Amino acid sequence: MDEAIKQIGERLKGLREVLNIPAEEIAELCEISLDHYLKIESGEADPSVYRLSKISKRYGIDLDVLLFGEEPRMKGYYVTRKGHKKMKEEKKKIQNNFIVAAGLLALFILYTVAIMFVDVQPIGPQGSSVGFAEVNQYFHTLFGVNMLLYSITDWLSIAVLFIMFGFAMVGLVQLIKRKSLFRVDSSILVLGGFYVLVFLAYLFFEFFVVNYRPVLIEGVLEASYPSSTTMLMMCIMPTAIMQFHHLISSKRLRNIVNAFCGIYASFMVIGRVLSGVHWFTDIVGGILLSATLVMLYYSTNQLVNSKASRSSQRSR
Repeated sequence: MDEAIKQIGERLKGLREVLNIPAEEIAELCEISLDHYLKIESGEADPSVYRLSKISKRYGIDLDVLLFGEEPRMKGYYVTRKGHKKMKEEKKKIQNNFIVAAGLLALFILYTVAIMFVDVQPIGPQGSSVGFAEVNQYFHTLFGVNMLLYSITDWLSIAVLFIMFGFAMVGLVQLIKRKSLFRVDSSILVLGGFYVLVFLAYLFFEFFVVNYRPVLIEGVLEASYPSSTTMLMMCIMPTAIMQFHHLISSKRLRNIVNAFCGIYASFMVIGRVLSGVHWFTDIVGGILLSATLVMLYYSTNQLVNSKASRSSQRSR
């Protein structure tokens, strides 16, 4: 029985690599964690017929091929041709993702420049100048200032730091167990680089001030653009949801966690708008910059997974 399971695992791995499909995609298809799926490929876990059926449909082959085939590369000509076609489609998709990320970055830059030069008036505290003055003044008058809501959202934002720390611990545990940085999951490494990029973006706008806050915080006039809390929420929570797809095998639990993340992020952003401690355009700027960075993360993650699959295929 153990030998049969091992052979099925070899077929699963061989076909996946020939077709150039990331292991993360198959794990998500089977609604299990990446570690669990890799154990199936290595013969350490018994795959259910239901999961094998889903995988066979994804690969475009009969279920019998996975159950009873003698070689992981069976029907090689058919699989390889299909794999090359899929590889081209995947490459095109990744390129389009990077184009979208570049487009969002260009839009954010144009938006930032517009804030610096369009309708700039000294409507802020201590005579500080603000772009899109009429729009910002309208929303600031509409919502007013709610320092209690500001304090609540400020304290709740600490949860994001725990999420970042949690993923850092996942990477550290993998590094200790696998004894090599190159054997840590690529998605975790890319996520670490993404966190560094978010931090650098935050630092940049702390020194390169576009707008100051509409209110003084403890008597200090602080930078407001883009809203740092909004940027943090809209960067960390979407990428956390992407990671949970691989780390949480239970679909029900994953949906609950993802729903909580979405509600939490929405509350934080809306709370920031209603608290009146940022100009409205600064909230929008935070969302726009976050969308750019998250799209860049997603595209890079897909690129790294694709290259890893091709490298593994060539080494076979």
